[in-house]
Amino acid sequence: MKTTSVLSSVTLILLISLVSACHARGMQAPAGAAPRAPAVPQLERAPQGNLTLDQQWQWALTQSRLRAGPEGYWVGFSFPRLMRPGHFVFSGGFRFASPGTIIRGVPLQDFVEQGGGTPNGTARTPAFGEAGDGDQLVRGQIAVLFAFPAETTDPARMDRAGLVSLSLPFDLQRRPLIWLGDQPPAASLTLLQRLYDAGPRPEVREEIVTAAGWHERPDEVVAFLDRVLRQDESEQVRAEATEALRHVPDERSVRLLVRTVEQDAAVRVQREAVEVLGRLDLDGAEEALIDVARRSDSAAVRREAAESLGRRGTDRAADVLEEIALTDPDAGVQREAVESIARYPDAIGLPPLIAAAETHPNRSVRREAIEQLARRASAQVLGTLEGIVGRDRDELVQREALEALLELAGGGGTDAVIEIARTHPNLRVRRLAIRELGDSEDPRAQQALIEIVRENLVSR
Repeated sequence: MKTTSVLSSVTLILLISLVSACHARGMQAPAGAAPRAPAVPQLERAPQGNLTLDQQWQWALTQSRLRAGPEGYWVGFSFPRLMRPGHFVFSGGFRFASPGTIIRGVPLQDFVEQGGGTPNGTARTPAFGEAGDGDQLVRGQIAVLFAFPAETTDPARMDRAGLVSLSLPFDLQRRPLIWLGDQPPAASLTLLQRLYDAGPRPEVREEIVTAAGWHERPDEVVAFLDRVLRQDESEQVRAEATEALRHVPDERSVRLLVRTVEQDAAVRVQREAVEVLGRLDLDGAEEALIDVARRSDSAAVRREAAESLGRRGTDRAADVLEEIALTDPDAGVQREAVESIARYPDAIGLPPLIAAAETHPNRSVRREAIEQLARRASAQVLGTLEGIVGRDRDELVQREALEALLELAGGGGTDAVIEIARTHPNLRVRRLAIRELGDSEDPRAQQALIEIVRENLVSR
């Protein structure tokens, strides 16, 4: 019975292809006439029936000999995925579009449902009330499309691939599309792995890896991405594999990312793995991130870990960032830790920022802390900056503090700089303050400079 079913499916494919060929021959242009390029991308949908995705794919490649345009053709299908409202996939990346955003082009779903036509026009992303509110997940369809040159059906020669939510437009570049419809995730993922193994160019492998990561089949997805990270020679493809793990909320993703940080030869891939670790809300992710921030041999990787810890927002991460700001051997990592501490609310972030601004042994770190303090208008910050102007012996740090005072919201800092310019006992500090007032666009600063000039003329 199984053999009969397969033969029936194959027979169906051959019959459909034969009918299509006869129809195509009947529509050919007269001999000697130049072929006319289609005015818009054309669409051919797979036949209805009990064909598997593999069988539909083979049918599509057979059809390509009849449907390919001068630039080639696309073969595409879609698979389901739960997503938050307002979040969409586009060309291998994760994008957010505000509800009601106008996007140029007709949604791909409309194009395939209406049987082709012009891709020009506009589309509107769903409003919250249409797609669901808050964190409520909604099921959408993600399309994955593969572009072939006109003369081939060899997946190793695919020249482009794309990934897009069906609710968004996609530029087919005037190539016809052979559409295989909605597919079950298991079949979709199996085909993607087979296409990856065919060895297409790295840009196509990147899209395949990204598409695989969106499938809600964690066992198969993690195993596939593990294989990519171990074997693919392309640094960019491995980086995409780490990014794809962001969409696989599984503890095995954490272990795979940690191994990638420890073993991958490319710092770029290690940094990508660290960033994804910072975004995973899973047990063990934060501790793994802390371990990387403390122990990695690469300053660039530790810097990425410090930035990712700032996004965690936990007390534990804040304590570690304060430690890194003081003890990391690289000043760039220390500055990144200070910048990450600044993301915390005043109750957690302000004390270590003030301590770094006042007492850190590295002036570049003190300046970074002062720059971050400038974004927090309070009496405590104002007093801290005034004290730094008077006590710090590094002119660059003093100037940074003066600039920060002038940037404080509410204008209280400008009054402080004016007072320093007039009355500070250190002549060099007064000159620095006058120089900063001269760069300020605040009318009070300009008026103060005029008065200071008059006072000096009178005193002479």
